[in-house]
Amino acid sequence: VKGIRRDLNVFMKKAEELHYIRQNPVTGTKIARPKKNLDEDEKQMVLSKGQVRQLLEFVAGMPEECHYSLMIDGSLRRGEVLGLSWSDVDWDNGSIKIRNNWVEGDEGVELTTPKSRTSVRVIKLTEHTMTLLKREYLRYKKTRMLNRDFHDSNRVVFKKNGEPPLPKSFYRNYKRILERAGLPAVSMHALRHTSITLQLEAGASLKSVSMRAGHASTQITSDIYSHSTHASDEHTVEILEDVLSGVG
Repeated sequence: VKGIRRDLNVFMKKAEELHYIRQNPVTGTKIARPKKNLDEDEKQMVLSKGQVRQLLEFVAGMPEECHYSLMIDGSLRRGEVLGLSWSDVDWDNGSIKIRNNWVEGDEGVELTTPKSRTSVRVIKLTEHTMTLLKREYLRYKKTRMLNRDFHDSNRVVFKKNGEPPLPKSFYRNYKRILERAGLPAVSMHALRHTSITLQLEAGASLKSVSMRAGHASTQITSDIYSHSTHASDEHTVEILEDVLSGVG
C-alpha cells in the first residue's frame, strides 16, 4: 500500500505540474497505522536475555555489535539509530540525544524529526555501549581518512563510503545475521520490545522505562507491556513479602 501511494503521488505531482489537474489529490493523505499491542502471540516476538547475549556475541567486533547494543541499551527505534549523528553523542556524560529519524517516506529516504515530542530525548548509556561507540568513531575517522570518495555524513551508522544505509538494507542485513546466528526471525523492532521488556521484568520503574523509550505517557508503556508490568508487580510483592515476613 505504501508503494502504491508513493507511485501515485509521483504521477499526480507530475500531472499537477503539467496542469492536467488543479491539485494533487494524494497531498495530505495518510495511511492508517494499525494500533499494535503485545498480545499473547507477540510476547514470543522478543528475545530472551540469553538470546540477546547470543546475538551480541555473534556480531562481536563487527559494526553491528555497536548498532544492536545501541538499540537495546537505548530502547531505540530503527529510524532513531540510523538518524543518530556523532554530534548527538555526549562523550563526557555518556549519553546520546535522539532528535532525528532516518526513514523511507513518499519522496524517498529522508531525515525527519521523531514521531512525537516525547521521542526527542537524552538517553544515558552503559559504559559497555559507550566503549563500542568510541570504537566506531575511530573506525569512522579512519575510513574517512583512507577513502578519497568518503561522504562525511557524520552518521553513527555508515557504509564504507560514509553514507547512511537505506533502512531496508539495514533491516535485511539484520535478518541475515539472525539466521546465521541461529536465532528466531524476530523483527528489528523486537530489539526495542526486548529492551523495554527486560527493563520492566528486572524491576525498573514504569516512569523511567517510559521516558527512556520516548513514550508519550506511562499508560502507553503499561498497555503494551502489561505482561512485563505484571511481572514487575510480582517482583515487588516478593520484596514486600520478604520485608513483612520478618516483622514481629
